Amino acid sequence: MTPDRREQAKADRWARILAAATELFAEQGYDAVTTRDVAKAAGVGMGTLFRHAGSKPALLVHVMNDLLDEGVRRAGALVDGGASIGRASAAIVEPLIAEGASHPQNLRAYQRETLFGAPDLRLLAVEHLTVLESTLVDLLAAHARRRPGVEASEVAHLVSAVVTMELIRAGAGRTPFDEVAPRIERSVELVLTGLLEPRP
Repeated sequence: MTPDRREQAKADRWARILAAATELFAEQGYDAVTTRDVAKAAGVGMGTLFRHAGSKPALLVHVMNDLLDEGVRRAGALVDGGASIGRASAAIVEPLIAEGASHPQNLRAYQRETLFGAPDLRLLAVEHLTVLESTLVDLLAAHARRRPGVEASEVAHLVSAVVTMELIRAGAGRTPFDEVAPRIERSVELVLTGLLEPRP
């Protein structure tokens, strides 16, 4: 097998593992799923699964990060259609909210692992936070003008902090899942008042 074909086979196996983990976590919840379940559903051996993912927590982090990526894509489409930054910010986390509403343990475990888990999982979380903030910078540029002296990166950091805190509140059971998106939209709009000027 050529190096290119080996890489493709590796990518295909990882895609199967990730798809199986996504489906099982969504159906049964993180606590009920074992790595053996994921390996069987993906049609791979346990050794192959651990070479690709390393651990069950790592599988969850990858699954939830993919949901966050999906939300980022949705947010971009909304802003392109004229939606506010508040609405787009809420859309970023709606796939995570939906997952948490079905299985709160999934969101709690994700937050636990990205905050207190192994260093590689925390690094993945930081990388995604960086992507989230850079996406927000792009969305802000497309939607509004900054007031003098206000940096887009500073505004994006504030919006990211609002989004993250609302997710933490939901994971801790402090906010009902169906209230998270409206709270984010309202909070972001309040934060941005005075920092941005709507484009004419």
